[in-house]
Amino acid sequence: MSGRDLETEYRERVGRAVACIERNLSSPLSLEVAAAEAAWSFFHFHRVFTAIMGMGPGEYLRMRRLTEAARLLSTGSLPAASIAAVTGFGSAEAFSRSFKSHYGVTPGRYRDTTGVAAIMNPFGPGVRPLAHRAGCLEGEPRLERYGPVRLLARSTVLALEDPGIGSKVNLFWDSCAPAFDRALDAGVAAGRGRRWGIAEPAPGSPGSAIAYFAAIERAPGARVPGGLREYTIPGGEYLLAIHRGPSRRLNETYLYLYGTWLPRAGLEPGKPMDFDFYGERYDFRDPESDGSLVEFRIPVSSGARAPQK
Repeated sequence: MSGRDLETEYRERVGRAVACIERNLSSPLSLEVAAAEAAWSFFHFHRVFTAIMGMGPGEYLRMRRLTEAARLLSTGSLPAASIAAVTGFGSAEAFSRSFKSHYGVTPGRYRDTTGVAAIMNPFGPGVRPLAHRAGCLEGEPRLERYGPVRLLARSTVLALEDPGIGSKVNLFWDSCAPAFDRALDAGVAAGRGRRWGIAEPAPGSPGSAIAYFAAIERAPGARVPGGLREYTIPGGEYLLAIHRGPSRRLNETYLYLYGTWLPRAGLEPGKPMDFDFYGERYDFRDPESDGSLVEFRIPVSSGARAPQK
């Protein structure tokens, strides 16, 4: 399949997921059902949906329920309790809290103040254009063989829709530092100043969480010390991309790779995992430095071809 055809397919698959969400605004919806409509694992679905729509699927569902409620408030006379029911909120109280948190006014005030309705401009469903660039991407991504790499790791489970996921990852790394320092000092770990951050679907989760691994390289033949576990990055074909710039923009680069670069290259993600590598060119003292480099690797499906120039 050509890159153009795959990019169109990505748009269509996300469009099917959006249609599924739209059909279920008034009822409980597992986002795994929307992922199934797009024919992706939830892990890849979340990344591609976010890249295309500019927000995660859970946030999109919440926003659409709120904006549908705003439309009903501004154009009809249904009581707030009825609107809460038809837009999927569990109670009038939960609806009122969410509405005020988002719009800054109560549902009743919104209905009474016609000027507010005009300014808010409630939106309807629609697929946004794919992002076409990533400002921190250095050079052109390329395919390469990588691994296997044997690591020592600690892991935590993080909710994909958590807006504070980035800060929680940073705090998790801080909590891992003493165990990693002990392993390096004891000689069971190698490559001081080199780290791997790995994300994969959390086992047993309903599709809304990832297992995040903070890892360092295991010394050849070394035992696995207490408090750490072995993790092996499997050998295979990976997309390598270099992010140069502030760590706060890492997600922008990831989303571009999933939402634009891979489909345009005619490539599908492979094993549901991806990882960052922080090496000698990463500025550990100032992660927000414009010159700090992070390597991204995303596994691609077997039989991947090199993109056409």
